[in-house]
Amino acid sequence: MKIAIVTPVNPPPNQGGLQVVTQLLAEALRRRGNIVDIFSPKEIRYSWNVFGGIDFLGDLRNPPDIFHVQQCDLSVRYAFLLKKKYPDIPVVTTVHGMFAVDPFRYCKIRLSPSEPARQLLRIIPGRYFEKESVRASDYVIAVSEDLERACKEIRKDTRVFTVPNGIDLGQFRQREFTLPQMHCPIILCPGRIYAERGQLFLIEALPEIFKHQNAQVVFVGSNDKKYLSEVFKRAGELGVMGKIKITDPVPYSQITGIYRRADLVAIPTLNETFGMAILENMAMGNVVVASNVGNIPKLIDNGINGLLVEPQNPHELAEAIIRGLTDLELRRKIWENAPRKAAMFDIQKTAENVEEIYRNVI
Repeated sequence: MKIAIVTPVNPPPNQGGLQVVTQLLAEALRRRGNIVDIFSPKEIRYSWNVFGGIDFLGDLRNPPDIFHVQQCDLSVRYAFLLKKKYPDIPVVTTVHGMFAVDPFRYCKIRLSPSEPARQLLRIIPGRYFEKESVRASDYVIAVSEDLERACKEIRKDTRVFTVPNGIDLGQFRQREFTLPQMHCPIILCPGRIYAERGQLFLIEALPEIFKHQNAQVVFVGSNDKKYLSEVFKRAGELGVMGKIKITDPVPYSQITGIYRRADLVAIPTLNETFGMAILENMAMGNVVVASNVGNIPKLIDNGINGLLVEPQNPHELAEAIIRGLTDLELRRKIWENAPRKAAMFDIQKTAENVEEIYRNVI
């Protein structure tokens, strides 16, 4: 099959969840003998990209057998525009996020008082285009059950199916069981540093953690400068600045080494439509402490293959991290069970399921 993946964001070396899952899927489909091209704009201004067209595809003199749109974050009208321009070519859309599933994410956090008009102009047409794209697609893939239900409400038919994102199990192999570093264990908090990811609540938890454990906290990822300044300010107020380290994003090919150096992984997010970093660390047998929100409870069975805490609760977060570092029986239990759960999300199985959907609509 000749497949054209259309995405609003550029694939790696740019770093981000959608970039990574798009590249992983493309590589897995190629290994299955397909021809796969990825099309994306060279530059995206996210607050306005709901108005984006498909000119970046250029002149498709040799059209694909199928278009596969990656839809996220009230992003674009790609499915609708593709069906309008190429009515004879099937369009499959994978939905990674929707306003209907998480309005808090769009209205509460991103509706900044400094630019309400700009954000409203994004949200109002974005909600319409989101539904327009779901209806225009020949088939919709949802990455979670919550998104599947939301898409079925829009389409009113059964041509919606959940296919979770996959991870490369070859890259994230189970590490040997190790005890936490006695002198100063490392608590890793991966992912972009911005309000939705809740790093401020981890900072709030640190004084309680440091009463029991002399640890270092490492944040890895790009950052929202305004939010990062809030994190620094609060860390200074709590006297924990000397115990935190913030590093720049690393290429995806190198992230495994970062994970291997962690004694515990903390994900204090306020929302999560899937949870790639969680699965990657589970595949390696790392202890993951994550918020009980979004799709995370579908990945983590509390106390069996990881630990769940209520979001925005520094005290509960601190207790779980202390337990995850000090309870050796629990650490071994998680080390044994987490990779088994992660193995259910092999990218090869994802590609197989997606390919079967392609066959059904061509």
